Amino acid sequence: MTFASCATAPVVNSSSSSAPEANANSIAQDKAPPGEFNPQHLQLSDNLGLSSCDPRWSNYGKYLQQLIDSVQTEWDRIISNSNVYPRAGSRVTVTFLLNAEGKVVEIVKVDGDAGQKGEIYCVSAIVNPSPYGKWTPDMIASLGNEQQLTFAFYYY
Repeated sequence: MTFASCATAPVVNSSSSSAPEANANSIAQDKAPPGEFNPQHLQLSDNLGLSSCDPRWSNYGKYLQQLIDSVQTEWDRIISNSNVYPRAGSRVTVTFLLNAEGKVVEIVKVDGDAGQKGEIYCVSAIVNPSPYGKWTPDMIASLGNEQQLTFAFYYY
């Protein structure tokens, strides 16, 4: 299943979301010290991973960590409120564009073997908590006005 944009992607309602609200100032202003990007420094769960992103994100580890935490919290909420659980061992990858306003502006690609519901849960987990916080001028100078990220979700 591939979604052309967030506006057309089916999402799970987040009206009762317990996902943490992104604080634009705290997310964007704190940055990790410069260095080679190493996703192992991010605290990922064993069922959600950052598959790919631009190495220039290495300077903004705290923003990226809070984005991942928000997605994980929303995904957990969606799954716990669902009556359908995808097959154990299935996986979904979602590639999306995040802009300097912290908004998910496009779902570029969705791949996986978790079925339609499994894919919708993953897209919703990314889209529902958006926006994640505005980028600082420093982030925009380094990253540009938007970045493509890919998350991998694993159903156990």
